[in-house]
Amino acid sequence: MWKPDWTRRDKTHLLIIPRERFAEQTLLTYALAPSAVVVDWREEFLREARPTQKRLSLTVAGEIDRLTRIGNRDKRIYSIINTEYLLAGFDERTRDQFWRSLWSDFPHLKGILLFTVLDAPAMLPDKLTLADWQADGRLFRAGSK
Repeated sequence: MWKPDWTRRDKTHLLIIPRERFAEQTLLTYALAPSAVVVDWREEFLREARPTQKRLSLTVAGEIDRLTRIGNRDKRIYSIINTEYLLAGFDERTRDQFWRSLWSDFPHLKGILLFTVLDAPAMLPDKLTLADWQADGRLFRAGSK
């Protein structure tokens, strides 16, 4: 079980989920952090979407703002699941920009964000950036079945 360090300036972490365990995101979150609050990105987005909206209209700034609002609710661990909808909505350049923001833009959050992501190369930061997450102790990999 993971013990979060609440004194760290870096309050975002990645939990990489194998494809075959995608449906178990919540279970895998609780195995790592039993007290986490699971936030379904898809539900969060749909709650704010207009009934007539036909496109996702995603921007890095808008999604970073959404994550900031979630992370500032309380001093808790928030696991953001179903993030493939968000990540697939970005092109490669925008997705890289999002990953850079997720890495560095949250120094003053009250809570800790555990961003779950499907183990698919197109969704993940590039290998060099992913190595930074690993080296900094901010990356967790859920096991395969």
